Amino acid sequence: MISRRQFLGSLALAAAPLQLASAQGVAHLDKLWDVIIIGSGLAGLSAAVSAKENGAERVLVIEKTPLLGGHSKFSSGSFCACLPTNVDAQGRKDSPELMGEEIFEGGGRIGNIELIRTLAEQSRSAYEWLASMGVRWSGPFIPVGAVYPRGFHAQAPLPGFDYVLKVNRTARELGVTFLFSHRVLDLLTDSKTGRVNGVVIRGEVGQLKYLLGKSVIIATGGYTEDKALRQKYDPRLSPSLTSTANPYGRGLDTATGDGLKMAVAIGADTFDLEHIQTLFYLGGRLLDYVGGDIYLDPNGKRFVNEGETLKEISDTVLTLGLPEIWVLTDSKSHKGPNFENRVKNGIVNKCASLEEVAAVMHCPVSNLGDTVMAYNFDAASGKDSQFHKTTVLQQINLPPYFVGKEKLAVHYCCGGLKCDAKARVLDIYEEPIGGLYVAGEASGGIHGKNRMGGCSLVECVVFGRIAGKEAAKLSS
Repeated sequence: MISRRQFLGSLALAAAPLQLASAQGVAHLDKLWDVIIIGSGLAGLSAAVSAKENGAERVLVIEKTPLLGGHSKFSSGSFCACLPTNVDAQGRKDSPELMGEEIFEGGGRIGNIELIRTLAEQSRSAYEWLASMGVRWSGPFIPVGAVYPRGFHAQAPLPGFDYVLKVNRTARELGVTFLFSHRVLDLLTDSKTGRVNGVVIRGEVGQLKYLLGKSVIIATGGYTEDKALRQKYDPRLSPSLTSTANPYGRGLDTATGDGLKMAVAIGADTFDLEHIQTLFYLGGRLLDYVGGDIYLDPNGKRFVNEGETLKEISDTVLTLGLPEIWVLTDSKSHKGPNFENRVKNGIVNKCASLEEVAAVMHCPVSNLGDTVMAYNFDAASGKDSQFHKTTVLQQINLPPYFVGKEKLAVHYCCGGLKCDAKARVLDIYEEPIGGLYVAGEASGGIHGKNRMGGCSLVECVVFGRIAGKEAAKLSS
């Protein structure tokens, strides 16, 4: 585990603007807010609505960009929920205990049991909460990187964006205030008690503002775009690796660990910052479930069990040094969002035969033919003799075929600020920092070494709601 001292040592440059902000004179003093939330992704929006639902009157969401939604709006939408109707192929009915066990095991048995239990037990409530706002669910299915069919997603072209829009609409109806294009530079604390009582922000024209609040919720996401920070924790993650929020390197990923750095600067502890998740994100994979496609190396051969966890697949790619891979499926599989656009834009190639697929991949036809033949033989028997994949739903034998290129991108920070089940940020002595809460990817403790597929967005909602509820208690 990366210690707080090591983390502080890596922030020499990042700390400078915080010190500068604190040294400036007071430019503006606003009225007192009940709850200030930093970040407008699904975690921040959930916290805002929850705070309002639990009695807070003056709730402010601060977003450093002009756009709502953070990383959440880009998500494919997989949302794990433990429902009594869930059952797997072996006839096992779902339960919070089963879901919690799988999260704990998938994370290498190092996650915080209390946080995991809270997530599993409240996942159904989070599912129903979003449904009450108009989200129409589809599922269940086994999300990529998961092992049990408890995944759902919105029946919308962009599921992640749909969640953001639905919760945002509710927030607006409840009277939540939003402030865009303002960056939070620092947390204000009481000089005697250390309690957090506001934030320092900078607007578009550079003016500093000091906003006072009875509580602050950090929902700033991870640090996938801070390339120096992430490489410090995992040297394999070279600066050339883009993030899934900016896969082609031509856009903007705003996840720079702002909340993490600010909280550590006032004494917050961290948990498992070295565990950073990577996955394929060039758009070549069309499915959001396991069992209908295969992963191929540049020579047209399978190299991994496609049903393994995201971490295991990524580790295999990094170990083999594969600069890129290909993903192959056929016309029988159920395609995910943006299927037609990906084909139209050339991200995925539609091929009438395996010979055409081989030509697109620039690999020997014999290699590809042998690979697909062997896989289809195994699929007919329901047993993967090469890599022992347990979820084999179909043969890949019905043209047209669809093949797309994939490359690893930095996706998710499993570690973050240490917190308890009430979403309170903890200091290095395991004591809550008064008035400071955290939700979403900015927190650490649930996922351990690897986040199970479908557990990010549900975490945003579950702990966003908890943070909002707990923060609202301080408003009375």
